[in-house]
Amino acid sequence: MVRSKRRAKHETSGLDLVWRDFRDLYGVLWSLRVAGLMNSYAQRYHWPVALGWRGFVRLNSDVSAVAKEVVGDVTEAEGSLASESTEPDALNTPPEIEADMTKSFRTTLRRFVSPKWLDERLEERG
Repeated sequence: MVRSKRRAKHETSGLDLVWRDFRDLYGVLWSLRVAGLMNSYAQRYHWPVALGWRGFVRLNSDVSAVAKEVVGDVTEAEGSLASESTEPDALNTPPEIEADMTKSFRTTLRRFVSPKWLDERLEERG
């Protein structure tokens, strides 16, 4: 798959790449549903991240408070609740949380896309 330079410049992690491709392919309805599910997992498992329209962000406040927000509100609040940078290391999550996030994201998206589709995008991370 050929990507434009502009788009490639803004892709920062494998999960964000998967998210943006899914979001662009399936549209706002299914994207909001998936983001809501991922944010409910974040609340349930106390992950210090949220999934907004642009991708995953590190939260600087209580996960449960943000997870109750509508996805649009989380996206608008990214500047005040999340780290400014979304570079892969900027999420600064422990490896076990990152592995749990990836597993949950794969499980959520498997209703829509093939494992091959996911693997191709996650391999582009490096």
